[in-house]
Amino acid sequence: MASVQSLVERYRDVERHWFQTLHSSEQQALTLEPGERIEQLTPETIEYRLQNLGFYAEVAFMLLGLKPAVLFWFGADTVEGLDVSCPSTRNIQAGSHEPGQTTRVKQHLLEKYVTQVCRVVLGNLCESTTNGGETKDSTLSPPPPRLALVSLPHRLCSPEMDLQSTYICYNRDHPVAQSIMPELLNPAQTTIEEKTLQRLLDYPGTLPTSPDQYPQMIYVEYLVPEQPLAPSSHDTGTPREPRYLCSMSYIAQRSEIPAVRAHFLEYRQAIQQIGLDLRLCI
Repeated sequence: MASVQSLVERYRDVERHWFQTLHSSEQQALTLEPGERIEQLTPETIEYRLQNLGFYAEVAFMLLGLKPAVLFWFGADTVEGLDVSCPSTRNIQAGSHEPGQTTRVKQHLLEKYVTQVCRVVLGNLCESTTNGGETKDSTLSPPPPRLALVSLPHRLCSPEMDLQSTYICYNRDHPVAQSIMPELLNPAQTTIEEKTLQRLLDYPGTLPTSPDQYPQMIYVEYLVPEQPLAPSSHDTGTPREPRYLCSMSYIAQRSEIPAVRAHFLEYRQAIQQIGLDLRLCI
């Protein structure tokens, strides 16, 4: 597991550095919640929310052979309360932008993230277009799984979200990914069932399908302890309670709690092998 652990640690470090070095307006665009005003965002809130946006734990689950795939998405773009003082975000919106028109700031940042984090850390494991896709990182032993990193340029919707322009990194040797990814990558395919997407992302819960199921709906989180790369610039020196970051979340029904607990224990046992731990929050 040494090779996976070193990869996960590097991914975590590169990812957190990327979030920390974004322009302040880019950080605001990623962390501002619907109905919230920018002046309500404190530096501490921005920092904590950015850490919760990280994908490194999900990448770890994939490298450990648990998750068939990781979906990279920062959420839908919005213009509400957006500070465009950063040249990169201002340029995105320049020209024909009109009031009420959706910006592409989050999409721009997602593409930047994929280039500067995913490809930097996982590039040697991802499918190559120059050698038939048989890329392996021979410097790591045992070798991690073979991966592919793809975008979904065509219109593809599940009942809950539009997957167009999202990115998916998947384990090419995982049987679930092998059976589902051809369907997702088919340009003629415009819809996908939610349960198919749940299988690909390895979520053991199911979304409500009828009104009587909504009261039984629960929100599940797998939490990892906060591990700052360096002392925060906002640190006052006062000891604080340890915080936990969301590494993975999904919806389930109360009747599925036993399956949720079994799934959590499997993930926890696996990730403990690389020096991390999980906490279940329902």
